[in-house]
Amino acid sequence: MKKKLLSLACVLLVAFFLAACGSSTDEQTYGGYKAEDLQAQSQQIVEQYIATTSADDAATSAAQLSSQAKSASTDEAATYKLLATMYSNWAETSPVVGRIQGYGDFKVDKTGKTLTTTQYLMCENRDAKLSVVYTVYNMKISSVNIEPVYTMGETLQKAGMNVVIGLCTVFAMLVLISLLISCFKVIPYIQGKMAKKNEAPAAAAEAPVSAAPAAAVQENNEELVAVIAAAIAASTGESTDSFVVRSIRRRY
Repeated sequence: MKKKLLSLACVLLVAFFLAACGSSTDEQTYGGYKAEDLQAQSQQIVEQYIATTSADDAATSAAQLSSQAKSASTDEAATYKLLATMYSNWAETSPVVGRIQGYGDFKVDKTGKTLTTTQYLMCENRDAKLSVVYTVYNMKISSVNIEPVYTMGETLQKAGMNVVIGLCTVFAMLVLISLLISCFKVIPYIQGKMAKKNEAPAAAAEAPVSAAPAAAVQENNEELVAVIAAAIAASTGESTDSFVVRSIRRRY
């Protein structure tokens, strides 16, 4: 009985070591590439495209590659866009991190159909990281991104600033909306004042029109006086200069 238990224990121990060795081999291989191969490829990207390129040159290269991608074939356009994005990221990151001085840690993360490698870079001002994303089934590079590495405190500080800016924006909009709503009470008052101002000039303009009939009546009275004076002069044989017609009364 003891021999059977000992044999069973030996079999289980051998199976355990075989499984561990198989697991270790699987972890070191990614789409036929070892982690060392992927790290060498990341470092090659850094030395060939990034380390020797200034921020201004990177921005110029990004603009040129973006322009070339518009007239290139599908495969070439994808490559141009990939390089343009990488140069654009380096143009923004280079002034922050400074010159690259060496390499730091390297890690590989596999999630679903994508494989992401991260190569940390030691720079003058602060560390940076180069992220290369592969498509698992053909191990083609789909994106390359380089960005500064911030400490936890700096990350929390940025997050706090974003929260404060967002809250200030919200409260400013609420205050503005409240002011607009309060203006609705003043608008009818302003409209009433404007209406009164418009009515006053209209009434002043109507006054000369009412004076016109009075002038016409006066002119008619003068004609009537002249006719009556001529009739009296004809009946008396005297000149119109010898008498004056002062008033006319009508009898009905």
